[in-house]
Amino acid sequence: TAMTGFYGSIRAIESMLQEILLVDQAMTELKRVMDATPEQYNEMLQQSIQLSQDLGNNVHDVLKSLNEVARSFGDLPQEDLLEITKTATIAANVSDLTADEAMQNLIGTMNAFNIAAADSIQIVDKMNEVDNNFSVSTKQLSESLSRSASVAKVYGATLDDVIAHTTAIASVTMESGEVIGRALKTIYSRITTMDQAKDVLDSVGISIYDMQGQV
Repeated sequence: TAMTGFYGSIRAIESMLQEILLVDQAMTELKRVMDATPEQYNEMLQQSIQLSQDLGNNVHDVLKSLNEVARSFGDLPQEDLLEITKTATIAANVSDLTADEAMQNLIGTMNAFNIAAADSIQIVDKMNEVDNNFSVSTKQLSESLSRSASVAKVYGATLDDVIAHTTAIASVTMESGEVIGRALKTIYSRITTMDQAKDVLDSVGISIYDMQGQV
């Protein structure tokens, strides 16, 4: 019993030291990708620790997500960077996505639809609500958005449209989000550039363009 307790304590110390090293590496990387004062860095560390406790994630994973946010949205205020980090962490928690995948997909969707940091949680809320009510997962929706959002925005589709289209396709085909996203990317672009598609839609009373000639 004594030896078990002794080696258990050693393993706990080793684990703690490893965590400290990972946190230190993450903080070093954060200082590389953004410019802030020592006080601001310390505050971000403390808030990341609090966020990890609130959401049940490792501190270094939260900091790693914060690094990605800072790299993509370096001009945003500190509170906005942490808000996006929180949203990405929640997205990973409610789906099969890794923290990295959740962050990359979230950033892509935010950029495509010009969604502000304070509103980023609506993306996860929408996906989770659909996940709960239809035969499609948050991961499928997230991956589809990641691959089709930028093109969807160009051709007039909204965030809700892409989620709805992905859900309709996934419910029937059970394909992955990557496959559906690539399909939608092609559909959005081809449906407005092929005369045959325009004629077919016209025949059933669907107009591609509005009165101002916009898609």
